[in-house]
Formats: sequence, structure tokens, C-alpha cells
Amino acid sequence: MLNWLTPQPTESSRAAPAMPSMGANDGTEPSLAWLPNALQNAGMGSLLSHGAGLTLLAPSEAALHGWLASQGRSHADWLTDAESLRRLLLDHLLPSAVGAAQLLQAQALSSLGRVPLRIEATMQGPMLVDAQQRRARVLRGDLRLGALRVHLIDEVLLAPQQSLLELLAQRSDFCDLAEALDRSGLTCVLRSQGPFTLFAPSNDAFAGLAVRLGLRRRSLLADTGLLLDVLRYHLVSGRVAFADLPWGGALPTAQGTSLRLSPLGLIGRGDADAQPLLPGRELHASNGVLHPLTQALLPPQR
Repeated sequence: MLNWLTPQPTESSRAAPAMPSMGANDGTEPSLAWLPNALQNAGMGSLLSHGAGLTLLAPSEAALHGWLASQGRSHADWLTDAESLRRLLLDHLLPSAVGAAQLLQAQALSSLGRVPLRIEATMQGPMLVDAQQRRARVLRGDLRLGALRVHLIDEVLLAPQQSLLELLAQRSDFCDLAEALDRSGLTCVLRSQGPFTLFAPSNDAFAGLAVRLGLRRRSLLADTGLLLDVLRYHLVSGRVAFADLPWGGALPTAQGTSLRLSPLGLIGRGDADAQPLLPGRELHASNGVLHPLTQALLPPQR
């Protein structure tokens, strides 16, 4: 059914399809002249005839050249690299037909290349925000390249490159969590491919947890059994973005019990734990997603 996912050999004699009116490369408007050849060279040319149920967020020629320059690559060289072409195209390909108006009203999206996207309202209008916090504006929407729906955007969208542990290491507000993960032995788990969803208590949240348990901060961090139990309660298998959280339901945790999510948008049990999660605050990593917490969560029986 998705036979276009299997790279097809490129025949030098096969001519690229003619570009529709998407903006000529004459300096008057953004251009997508690179796209037909890129699809063919990536072995994804069948999208032109069988891609009606998909949507491509296609960077403009200028955006593509700027990104390639930042990578130290030439446009001509890149167009002969089938694997790089394929990766970039999948990173920008949505798994359903999404019109421009629907796209900009969505809360969150994910490409076939697993690039998580969210929509952010700005003074310049709605923006697509990728995992590396790069913002892209839709320059022209609802274009057609053969059967494929195309939205022209002004940036290249990028997948997350850092792991969950690397994200934590860069954030001073998660120092206690990073130390706790190391002491409990969970860093070995979070070094793996996962994916995982980590509900991440801040330093202040850890200080509050110690007070609730009647411990000093150092005593809490020294109790590896307690740490392991608490931290596993913050860890969920799979990549669960904010838009995918089962409000009104529960998530099974690595600790063995489930984490409750109320229909009102609160996570946790009772007054001590319950706290809101806000859209747009999660951080995406190569092996999962991190949701910052202002309070640590205590598993049942604690």
C-alpha cells in the first residue's frame, strides 16, 4: 500500500515531472523548483501519482540553500544523496491530507520522519515549531505537485538530535533530577533508544518532595531505593507528546502503577501532587519527550 516507502532505482532517462505554478525561480516569489528532482532521486517519485492522502511541508529554495550552507553542503551534491533526500522529505511529510487552514489550527503534528511539530501563535501569525524550536511560516498553502498536497514553508524542519539525558544536562533547573537519575541507575535506561516519556521534576520540585517526605535534600538523594521507586513513577514507555496525553485516563509507569490524568488537565493524585501541564512546554529528544513538572509525583503507598 505504501510502496513509495521502498526506494526505487532512478533512471537517468526518466524526466522529472513539470513543475506546477508554485513560484518560478525568478526572484519574484519563493520557489519549489528543487522538489520534483528531489522526490525522484530519493526513490519517492510515486508520491506524485499516489500521494493524495499525504501532505508535504516543503521548504522554499532559499530555506533549503540556507540550511545546506549551514551543513557545509552544496545543493548539487545533496541532490545526489538519496538517503539524505529521503530523510529530509520524510521529516516534512505528514501522514494525512491536511489543508492549510486545518494545519494552522492544529495543536500538534508529527511527520512520517517522526519530527514533532506544534503550532504557536505569534504577532506574525501562526508558526510551525519543530523539536529544535525552529519556527517556520507557511508562505503559500494548498499547492499541488501531481497528486501531492504541498504547503510551502520558509524553514527546514529538524528532528530532535539530543537524547533525554543530554537535554537534562543542558538545563540548570533539572540538576537534582539528573543527579537522582544517576544515583538510581536509571541513566543506563535513558541512554537506550527508548522511546520514553519522562515527567521531569524541577530542582524546586525535588526540594518540595524532600520536605513532604520529612527528609533533607541530601538524605533524599542518598536513598537510592526511594529514588528508584519515585523516579520510575515519572517514567512511561513510548513517546507521549502533550497532544497525545489521555486526559481522563491513566498512563502505566515503569514503577508498575498508573499515573492519573484528570479531565481538567491535571496530572497526579490529590491536592499534593495534582498540577497542570501546559501545551508547548514539552521538550522533544531523539529517544523520547520530557514534560517539566513544578511538583514531584509520589507513587501510591508512599
